Amino acid sequence: MSRKIIAASTFGQDGVSDETLQGAAQGQRAAIPDASLPSAEAAIFKVTMNLHDPNQDDLVETIFRNGTLTVVGIVLAFSLGFVTHWAANPIPWEPLDAFALFPIFIGIILQIKALSDLLDHKCLQRRPFLRANRIFMTGLILTAGGVMIAILLDFLEITKIAGTIG
Repeated sequence: MSRKIIAASTFGQDGVSDETLQGAAQGQRAAIPDASLPSAEAAIFKVTMNLHDPNQDDLVETIFRNGTLTVVGIVLAFSLGFVTHWAANPIPWEPLDAFALFPIFIGIILQIKALSDLLDHKCLQRRPFLRANRIFMTGLILTAGGVMIAILLDFLEITKIAGTIG
């Protein structure tokens, strides 16, 4: 719920200082005594401000965005590194590996999309930033799920090979 602030100005009269109006614009309550307002010849101007202006999207601090961008880039690099390492695995590929490969690839594509969105200047606004974070988290969950399936499939393959040898 947002608060509304009412400030009064007297168009050049000594009733309200500029600091009072600036304080009201920043969300501070301005104490304006009735005795300080000039007579009826001065026009009283009321400004009603909504502290959450829907036209102005909240901004994300650049440092916070840069930290998120770094995390997304590092996690994406680990995801790509896992796929590279898994492709070089000496265990032969089987059709069952597609169950792990599909979520990993979809997750990596979503992580790349999130990285691309975070690099855009529009991502300094809150809504695009949160959207990019949701896309990244979806990609991360898919990739992590695919990695777990891949590890399980490799474990089952290793136990199957060990069972035929021993």
